[in-house]
Amino acid sequence: MVTFLASRHVPAITIVADTSVRAAAASSLVRSAAAALQLPVAPEKPGNLPGALVVVSGWSPAAQKLRVTGTGKAGSTAYTAGVWLAPWLLEAPVLSMNAGSILPLRFNPHESLPERYATALAHGFNTDFPTTAGYLSWLAAGGQPGKTGTDTDPTQLYAAAPVAFLPAEFDMHMAGQALGWLPNGTVVPISGPLAGPAKS
Repeated sequence: MVTFLASRHVPAITIVADTSVRAAAASSLVRSAAAALQLPVAPEKPGNLPGALVVVSGWSPAAQKLRVTGTGKAGSTAYTAGVWLAPWLLEAPVLSMNAGSILPLRFNPHESLPERYATALAHGFNTDFPTTAGYLSWLAAGGQPGKTGTDTDPTQLYAAAPVAFLPAEFDMHMAGQALGWLPNGTVVPISGPLAGPAKS
């Protein structure tokens, strides 16, 4: 993803992380890739900024950040190159906070296996949204055939396009309703397979 941003001559990226081990590792990887590609990393600040916001935090900090990004309200920030999310942020309450967020994924959420996982989750629990981690665990537990969702599959960029925004206080436990990858919206591919990471 960082290689893609650099190839599009994005002037800078701003990274949002948290204190988790995963976020720290992802932030370090993004920073090292950006340095290898001579892509500046800019600090967070309010206003309209040239560049891209890259979010590698967990779900709750990501949702809080996206809720105020690009709103035009005092103290908020808008990024000319958009909002780019870590793949584990494929989760409806996060995606609903920002129209057009982009994620790198190794599977299409609307193909048969991911849809079967979402359906199984809805029938089994009907209180949770499907997630990337949940899907990969479901694949591993069920011994599903094929390589969908594995590290050997090519990464593509997907855009989350909510048709109607969910409320800011969206109830993540809507009992009795089948919850999909992005209710009232869709997640669609916007690129072919991405090039590999830069070599340092």
